[in-house]
Amino acid sequence: MKKNLLAGLFASVIILSACGSDINANLATIAQNSTIQAQSTQSSNTNQPLNLTNQQIEKLVRDNSKDIQKVAKMLYMKQFADESIIPNYKNDLITPEFKGGVLFNILNRSDFAKKLIYGLGSYEVKKKFAKPDVADNFPVINQAQTNELLNAVKPGDILLNGIDDSFIHAIVYAGNGIIIHALGSADPKFWGVIKEPLTTYLARSNRDKFIVLRYTKATPDDIAKEINFASQQVGKPYDSLFLLNADDRFYCTELAFRSLTSMANPPRVYPHKAQFGWELIDNTDFMDSPDLQTVWTLNKDRSPVGKLHTYN
Repeated sequence: MKKNLLAGLFASVIILSACGSDINANLATIAQNSTIQAQSTQSSNTNQPLNLTNQQIEKLVRDNSKDIQKVAKMLYMKQFADESIIPNYKNDLITPEFKGGVLFNILNRSDFAKKLIYGLGSYEVKKKFAKPDVADNFPVINQAQTNELLNAVKPGDILLNGIDDSFIHAIVYAGNGIIIHALGSADPKFWGVIKEPLTTYLARSNRDKFIVLRYTKATPDDIAKEINFASQQVGKPYDSLFLLNADDRFYCTELAFRSLTSMANPPRVYPHKAQFGWELIDNTDFMDSPDLQTVWTLNKDRSPVGKLHTYN
């Protein structure tokens, strides 16, 4: 995930045509329903229908295109920046959270809005996704370490990993050396949820940092449900809008999160409220959970547990 990705994606919405009437009243209603609980499993109500026509949604996206671009830049600056030196943005890029919350709510609840922006943004996403990270001094995982990793993991484990200054990827381990994960790439073979051997992935993508987490209270049935959920998503595209409730596409940490929460008794892993109303799940949320045990690491220390969320 790169901070320029959403900025490039949303920049393309400015070509949309406009029509429809004033929708300020509807915006106010949606904003009131856009509350996201940052420290609980409750999410914004994204299943109720919107009181907006497709024309009004299109107009909303167009009229807020500049603010959408600002939201995208700030989201990536704060949430998905891979570089160790984050550029300073001027204060005029800070958009009131009200508009971002409305946008997040609409995108989650309107298939039309998602199709509108996903379709326009796919080219920019693929073009800008794979930019180089800031290099560090760690060598990539070698064969001996790969063998050690394979001996340590069990089905259902979550493999957090990264390269250089980036630590943003999450993988579901399905057992027998097979992984399931969501990838964003210019290569269509690696755009979305794929199932492949771990060794194949490591041969193709340099990785130098790992933290493997395990839900030790999971029953065999829990593990089966987790892996079955992940397997059912194979072939779905990458979620380039990072919408946590987008069932038709997934980003990497979303897939791992949704797979875990498909269990009858899932671990306590909570998404966090980012800027502008976006509800996101990333590797810090997995590491924060007291229910996930560290079973293997490479060149990366787990961050302290229980510092980001409140657990009952």
